[in-house]
Amino acid sequence: GPFEWMLTSALLIRLQMYRNLPWRVQLLEGMLGSSILGFHLFDYARHFLSACVRLLDLEQKLTRGALTVEHHGRIITLRVSHIGIHPERFQRNRENEEVNRLCKAMAQQYQVMDKCVFGAIDDLDIIKGITLKLLAFEEFLRAYPVLRSKVKLVQFVVPRPSAVKKGIREEIESHVNRINEKYSTPENKPVEYRAGAVSFNERIALYRLVWIQSRY
Repeated sequence: GPFEWMLTSALLIRLQMYRNLPWRVQLLEGMLGSSILGFHLFDYARHFLSACVRLLDLEQKLTRGALTVEHHGRIITLRVSHIGIHPERFQRNRENEEVNRLCKAMAQQYQVMDKCVFGAIDDLDIIKGITLKLLAFEEFLRAYPVLRSKVKLVQFVVPRPSAVKKGIREEIESHVNRINEKYSTPENKPVEYRAGAVSFNERIALYRLVWIQSRY
């Protein structure tokens, strides 16, 4: 069936970078095994096409208004998909009744009074860096014991529609448990962790909570 690949990193955006890689041909041909190639910015797609033309001697063209390249008799479509938010939607909903209720409930549940709160909502995916974030937070708590009762990380993790390796979830949860066991104080549990779906109103409520408590 069709396979889609999405590039959101700026690591490989210039033709010269592709040309300097010893495994440049294998990289490009591997990417061309997809049916659709997605790029965060048009410049990424443009440099990729240039690399295909110059390094693989392929032909680029427009097919029904879309950028395409032909490889071994197959047509691969390039799609540019910008990632962003809708500020007006957040602005419109940040003071609604449900958000106010959720924000108060979170503040009470996570006991954030007089604490500086870091908040995060991430997909349960190995590339999101949740483990690295937890390790960095753990190092912060180790280095600054005077702040252990004054800072808190609220981490929401959203399972992806595709299957997630059990080991990834277990690794994250083991870090959370270790940090809380090692650095909890009578006044504070440093990491509040929740795995599951997050509604739009819950997302706004967490953002509001973090903004309010960041003043401490």
